[in-house]
Amino acid sequence: MKKSPYKIYWTISVIIFLVITIFLWWAFLKIGLYFDSLKIYALVLYLVAINFTVGFLYLYDKIISSTKAIRVPEIILQTLALLGGSPTALLSQKLFHHKTSKKSFQIVYWLIVAHSHFRVISKNRI
Repeated sequence: MKKSPYKIYWTISVIIFLVITIFLWWAFLKIGLYFDSLKIYALVLYLVAINFTVGFLYLYDKIISSTKAIRVPEIILQTLALLGGSPTALLSQKLFHHKTSKKSFQIVYWLIVAHSHFRVISKNRI
């Protein structure tokens, strides 16, 4: 029975995210880096972990793109960008020259960036 690439890569994404989050939490405590608010602490951990996960998956997908290995589904890359990984997604696209010429992917990616941008702006209105 063949496993779904969606299940495989979602599992990998969750594992990477959790490992990075736990490591950062430990490192922050070890070096004595504390934030005034638990919300800020959680947000920093979350954003660093989600962006590291996105960068890893872009690099991995770029490396295996010339092989017959199962690729990372685009919906996973796009969903992780929507969940806060869009800065690293853009950086990874530029650094690894990956997913830059696929128009359909770029349209969805920039819609995600616009959505995230307007969501932040609307929350910060007076």
